[in-house]
Amino acid sequence: MRKVWKFSLALVSQPQSLLMPEGAKIRFVGMQGGYPQIWAEVWPDRTPETRTFYIVGTGHDVHDDLMYVGTVMDQAGLFMWHIFEDVAK
Repeated sequence: MRKVWKFSLALVSQPQSLLMPEGAKIRFVGMQGGYPQIWAEVWPDRTPETRTFYIVGTGHDVHDDLMYVGTVMDQAGLFMWHIFEDVAK
């Protein structure tokens, strides 16, 4: 049976690895508690896999092997952060 799980990211420019069940499908990104969150549809009984995400500010370079996931706005409404996943394999 599938579920929706939330995964938290930090507001840093370094790559961030998240452990998600294999085949997890990202359904939404948003800010909660001051941090970017990813909500994904998962099948909890599947083998965990490491997935790597980047947070990129508006106007910054984005590598070609990154896939857009979503955009979040900081709580003050001053900055937009764009979340990308490393899909190079």
